[in-house]
Amino acid sequence: MLFVLLFPFWLLKKIGAGDVKLVAVAPFVSGGADLLVFALALLVFALVTAAIVRNPMLLPSPAFHAYIKRLNRQRVVPFGVPISAALLVTIALQDYGVAAQLIIS
Repeated sequence: MLFVLLFPFWLLKKIGAGDVKLVAVAPFVSGGADLLVFALALLVFALVTAAIVRNPMLLPSPAFHAYIKRLNRQRVVPFGVPISAALLVTIALQDYGVAAQLIIS
């Protein structure tokens, strides 16, 4: 379902094909019960990534500044890192049994 929803964005060159495939398998990795936790974590990590891309002075090294400026010129934001980070947070919360309790409370 997510693949079908994101496929038009790939056709418009707004998101990469790898990102579409990664988001498509995310529900299988995180589990259907914790999909809301994954979505919220993805939102947080995507906002942090967008803030860094928009303001490269937040990064410590000049090499990172040049990399981010190049990404900003291309108008492409790397989305694989926030997706992976959100999956890792969801899995970590599952391991501690916290993910389901966050949704219930």
